[in-house]
Amino acid sequence: MESAQLAQLLEAINTMATAMKNQQASSKTSTSVNIITNYDQFEPTKESFKTYKERLELHLQLKGVFDDKITSAKLLLQYIGSSIYSTLATLAAPRNISDLSYDDIIQLLSTHFCPKKNVLVEQHRFLCEVQNENQNISEFVAVLQQRSNSCKFECECKKSVAEIFLRSQFIRGLRDTHIREQLLQTPNASFKEIVDKATTMEAAKLDSQAISHNTPSSTEINQLHQSRQKKNRSRSQHRSKSATRINYGELGLEGMCLRCGRSNHIANECKVKKSMLKCRECGKSGHVRQSISAISCLTLKAVQVDLTEHTP
Repeated sequence: MESAQLAQLLEAINTMATAMKNQQASSKTSTSVNIITNYDQFEPTKESFKTYKERLELHLQLKGVFDDKITSAKLLLQYIGSSIYSTLATLAAPRNISDLSYDDIIQLLSTHFCPKKNVLVEQHRFLCEVQNENQNISEFVAVLQQRSNSCKFECECKKSVAEIFLRSQFIRGLRDTHIREQLLQTPNASFKEIVDKATTMEAAKLDSQAISHNTPSSTEINQLHQSRQKKNRSRSQHRSKSATRINYGELGLEGMCLRCGRSNHIANECKVKKSMLKCRECGKSGHVRQSISAISCLTLKAVQVDLTEHTP
């Protein structure tokens, strides 16, 4: 190959390489321009900065710019909101925020919003955590697991022993003594196994209470039975009294006083004292034999009993 041809070939290769670089740069610029810049502001009252950082970095990875730390830093400053931006400016002083790298921004915000906790204090809080009246077992487990994250339950070999503490404190902090007794019978069970067992027992207990609430107790059944017996006795007594009532019309006594024997009033209107009335037939006081000679004293006695029971 002649030198002139070689020079032309090298020039063509350089031209193609330059074109490819320009195309890549243009593509990169286009990608940066087309980034969706709308994202949640950081709100310390709603989530920790650690959680926000994890969500943000996932967002940047999906947009394909996480490896570009300059662009990531600019987006982070745009996303965090005006209040946190002002706080960051104070934390960064005397440096300018625009001079901070992505890692610098993350470090400043993490130190400010996620200060290092005293492990002994966190372990004490974990060991004091018990199930309250408004928590079910699942909610109690979630609180214990959250507490254990900052307790650093590790042995000398750096292996986590958090499950051992979780299992012990879970059983210790349960409000239901019956469930606790059942769990203590399985000392070799894992934390997940005892949580599953406790959750199942709690659900069964709630179902049992619901069934019991809809089923009358033995006391309620006895009370209902006694109430029915009283009603039956009352009906029987009423029928018995009704059977002994006498038809005064058939006896020819309707409109006649059964005490003094007069026909101008009835017995419950009689003003004659019982002690003044005496029957010559039976010799007893309270009625006379006048006008009812055809009625035996036995019948008259039944009439007076019926009259006494039904006279207001």
